Amino acid sequence: MSTLGLIKEWQSPNFQQFQPFELWIIAALFAALSLGWRLPPTRVAMLLLLLHLALQHGRYVELLGFLAPLLVAPALAPQLAERSARRPAAALDRGLAELAKPASRRGIAIAGAAVLAVSVAAERGGFIREASDITPKAALAAGTALHVTGPVLNDYAFGGYLIFVGLEPFIDGRYFYGDAFIKRYVDATSVLSGDLPQLLSEYHIAWTLLSPRNPAVVLLDHLPGWRKFYADDIAVVHLREGQP
Repeated sequence: MSTLGLIKEWQSPNFQQFQPFELWIIAALFAALSLGWRLPPTRVAMLLLLLHLALQHGRYVELLGFLAPLLVAPALAPQLAERSARRPAAALDRGLAELAKPASRRGIAIAGAAVLAVSVAAERGGFIREASDITPKAALAAGTALHVTGPVLNDYAFGGYLIFVGLEPFIDGRYFYGDAFIKRYVDATSVLSGDLPQLLSEYHIAWTLLSPRNPAVVLLDHLPGWRKFYADDIAVVHLREGQP
């Protein structure tokens, strides 16, 4: 995810385009208004809070998708069981009831063997591939060979990989920074504010690790006191003068 991806992630969902999230909202309203499904006030409040976050920032849609079933299921289960008891069980209901029974030892053994076989095949057959567009492995290897040290200004998409390899990122996908910090980072690296030199100085940035599509790369190419050290189609590294 580039800086543009970061901007989109923190925007509200665009309902002028198709959004599966819209279908989820329509289904929930239909169930509540037509089927009479009811939830305790505390669970309704938690769902409304999650819905507010998802409508405000697109990145929270997945969080709502993960947590909503956990909040809804305990309250709806008795209501659905009562409805089912008042009508004959359909073939589909009977089939699902059979699947819901605890697995036998034989079933557990078969499932475990299948998972193990798929894992071995994926490991040996090359099915598992790195997300190369967010994995600046070669750029970091070049910096390590030169013993580059000090704080880094990284592309938002590279934050997770930096944490994975044991380096402290400037920014990553965890929301630890606050809206003001994120906006400043986006404006600076998008060269919208002219704040990039001040950001580099204020946080004592010694090197940068950015996507070649990041507008800040062009500015760093011409910024006094900085030199390009490494570049490929995934990442570009600039060093502050005085680094190796």
